[in-house]
Amino acid sequence: IGGRGGFVDGWGGRYLTTNVADASDVPFPMGTRYRFLGGPNSGVTVLTFGFLYNLGDEASRHVIVERVEEVVEYDWFKSVLSGDEGHYDAILVLAHMDAVDPLVSVILNAIRERAGDEVPVQFITGHTHRRGTDRPDSNSASFEAGRYLDTVGFVSFPAVDTVRAARNGTEGKGGEGDGSPSDLFKHVFLDANVKVLSDALGLDSPEDMKTDMGMAFSKRINSVRERMHLTQTIGCASHSYHLDAPLSDPDSLWGLYLDEVLPYALFQQNASRAFVQNIPWTFRDDLREGNVTLDDLYAASPFDNDVLIIAEGIPGEVLLALDASLNGHSEERAWGHLPEYGFAGEIREGARYDLYSESFVVESIVNALEGVLGRKVSDPRPLIRDGRTVSLIPLWESFVSENWACFPEGSVRPGLGGSSGFLAGMHVSVLDLYVGTLVLTVVIGAVYHFCSKSRRRKAREFRPVENNDIAQRNGEML
Repeated sequence: IGGRGGFVDGWGGRYLTTNVADASDVPFPMGTRYRFLGGPNSGVTVLTFGFLYNLGDEASRHVIVERVEEVVEYDWFKSVLSGDEGHYDAILVLAHMDAVDPLVSVILNAIRERAGDEVPVQFITGHTHRRGTDRPDSNSASFEAGRYLDTVGFVSFPAVDTVRAARNGTEGKGGEGDGSPSDLFKHVFLDANVKVLSDALGLDSPEDMKTDMGMAFSKRINSVRERMHLTQTIGCASHSYHLDAPLSDPDSLWGLYLDEVLPYALFQQNASRAFVQNIPWTFRDDLREGNVTLDDLYAASPFDNDVLIIAEGIPGEVLLALDASLNGHSEERAWGHLPEYGFAGEIREGARYDLYSESFVVESIVNALEGVLGRKVSDPRPLIRDGRTVSLIPLWESFVSENWACFPEGSVRPGLGGSSGFLAGMHVSVLDLYVGTLVLTVVIGAVYHFCSKSRRRKAREFRPVENNDIAQRNGEML
């Protein structure tokens, strides 16, 4: 990747790695430490850096991610900011970190120490997978444009001459000099759909965005999807489930997963099992009402990680303490109404559970569990069924195909949410209910009449309804 003629070379000096080096015997920067971007029309020069957050032990063994706090103290960094390597009018920092992050402050403070307070600094960040902005000081801004291509973000920021002109009421090199310098930092979030983007471009119709090359590429993508059977319908969702909805919300994708998918497909209704999983970064899209394909499942939950058995026979009070340990600081995180870790299974004190998780986050969960127990636990092992390791996508597929039946188009769903069982995904129209009630009344009357004349006959035994929840929903429908 970093060799002559490789991926990095292919970018022609535009691959920025301010704090990432190749982990060879003599480490060297993976890409370019910094770059001066010159505006051919404006005459403005922007000094640009590209920082990665302190990745630590998670980094590949092929690279060295240098700590941000150390890099800003390097002589070359101070020299560039002092203007020894060239003149600049503003600074742009591309940073794989949160829009509001202590490391943003570390970088900004180092810049201010060498470049002064007037130089505009724009951070374009991306790590929390959300839309976010911040104003670290009056001449800087931090901006994060959503996640997974759901947002097209635009920013504009001034040159230093424009900042000075704004204070003096004159015109600077970067544009108009009226108003506060703080007003010169602007941003826009655009939903990444064809209608919004075509409107932003001032086009008459979304059709005007189509190109021959784009349409050919879309056709090729669709042919690959069909060849991989990703477009085959495996079930029908009665309504949409949203990625960011709180766990208690009927439309919550996480609530569906933790309360219905895992108990059905993983636990197989065994109440002595529990599952814990990291919530941020795991799901990537909503699961929308209507036909559900395998493609939809991968779009919502793209990581087919293996299911692991963490520990067996764990007391319920230990799992409750584990929940408190893992989620004790969730309110401080960017996810707000969603906890850092989600638990599946009804955990009660006095009961014992087999604890499961998935392979990506297992280390942090094991560490937390050992902290609660005060001792080491055995190494996690894969969950094997029918000779195969259980993974996440087949669990989704099993739940949807066996619980979300599809019915003829034109029927009306009764709004039963994601309830599993024979009522899930059911389509019922008002006429269906009326006719059904009428038929049911006639049948009950006939049965009563028949029974009143046949009291001498041996009474049949009827098993009572065991699923009170389904019985109750039947009553609500009628």
